Amino acid sequence: MEPEKKTNILLVDDNPAKLLALESALLTLHQNLVTATSGKEALRALLTQDFAVILLDVRMPVMDGFETAALIRQRQRSAHTPIIFVTALDRTETDPVRGYSLGAVDYIYAPIMPEILRAKVAVFVELHKQAEALRESDQRLQATFDQAAVGIAHTGLDGRWLLVNQRYCDIVGHTRERLLQRLCRNLTHPDDLEMSLENMRRVVAGETETCSTEMRYLRAAGSYVWVRQTLSLVRGVTGDPKYFISVLEDITSRKQAEEELGQSIKELARSNAELEQFAYVVSHDLQEPLRMVSSYVQLLAQRYQNRLDSDANDFISYAVDGSARMKKMITDLLAYSRVGRQGEEFAPIACEAVLNEARANLEAAITESSAEISHGPLPTVLGNAPLLVHLFQNLIGNAIKFRSKAPPRIQVSAKLDEQGWLFSVSDNGIGLNQQDADRVFMVFQRLHGREEYPGTGIGLAISKKIVEHHGGRIWVESEPGKGATFHFTIPAGVADRKV
Repeated sequence: MEPEKKTNILLVDDNPAKLLALESALLTLHQNLVTATSGKEALRALLTQDFAVILLDVRMPVMDGFETAALIRQRQRSAHTPIIFVTALDRTETDPVRGYSLGAVDYIYAPIMPEILRAKVAVFVELHKQAEALRESDQRLQATFDQAAVGIAHTGLDGRWLLVNQRYCDIVGHTRERLLQRLCRNLTHPDDLEMSLENMRRVVAGETETCSTEMRYLRAAGSYVWVRQTLSLVRGVTGDPKYFISVLEDITSRKQAEEELGQSIKELARSNAELEQFAYVVSHDLQEPLRMVSSYVQLLAQRYQNRLDSDANDFISYAVDGSARMKKMITDLLAYSRVGRQGEEFAPIACEAVLNEARANLEAAITESSAEISHGPLPTVLGNAPLLVHLFQNLIGNAIKFRSKAPPRIQVSAKLDEQGWLFSVSDNGIGLNQQDADRVFMVFQRLHGREEYPGTGIGLAISKKIVEHHGGRIWVESEPGKGATFHFTIPAGVADRKV
């Protein structure tokens, strides 16, 4: 434990015997006793040290106690140091009025009673310690106030700044002197002023202890700085409001980033809308010329299939196959672009009924592959029935298409977690590398050649778009030869909105 700091006591007397007597009487206080044999020596001591109390003899040669006390009071460092006059003069010979006018706090007359002297001096020693502790506490608080990483200010009930730290000045871009001459409302952005005044009213009325607001202040250069202001109120012992404490954080960088992000999101939404419109227009408008090409190629095949050599027959076969694949790609691209373009409302959809409809659409493939499809309890969600049928149909159709040598075994399940409803479609098919898990959801991305597995590579992209349009996400977990599990989420309690 740190030892208690000693205080200084100044003893002034031209008589060595009297000084010794004073020291002996005060030794048990265990403080620093400093002695001086003249007023001039006492003044020199006061130049370098602070004292809890001064015991000053009245009658001294050259400069008596009263003259010494007058000079002590003229020095700023000792202007308020308590002085106890110690004198052997008779009470009728002293001038107490003069002494008290010079700041004396007491008179002690000879013969001195040690117990009384110690008691009186001990009072001023304790007061000095308390004052020192309070001064150190104030210094710590002031240092914390001045060096805080956030801006801190005291403002009056009229909105006038009373006290500000340096960080506050740095944030708002004004000097302390300029702020203390202004009202807060003069620097508040006009659009934020009403909100700021309302916060002050609410705090004063006791509706809330603190108010945190994002607002703008006018800087000296004419620009505005975004700040987060936390406002609280200091009240008196009777509850009457005294002043506000305002804490500021500079959030300009975050606001700029949010604005840039907002612009990017708007630009991305615009770009996506244009892309979807382009895909829709292209896929829609390409159907007519493709239909003409396909019709004439098929007519050519019918008329000249056996009248040309084998190379020509192959060429015609390639053209017919290519036009058929192109038609399928355009049809799928049109289906992709149409996701989210319908004007239907979300409605409660029983997922078991959706699954049954998807199974009915896949009946031929299920029968041909001897697939078995099982499921646990499925919930009712808010969504678009045709889109959800398409989603289940794509995932189950993929499980059937990418089957292993064993008959497909497909399990559909759903459970409620923190993301909402988590659906899983698991199979025992050929699986895929996890490194390709993101790629399979991209438009026209295929992991296998058309000779192995037919299709356009757009089914999972459509599935992803359907899930995201319902406010969820989709992903796959798989290993080659160990099947695959497609997971997707649909939020529980999604509000009705346009699809």
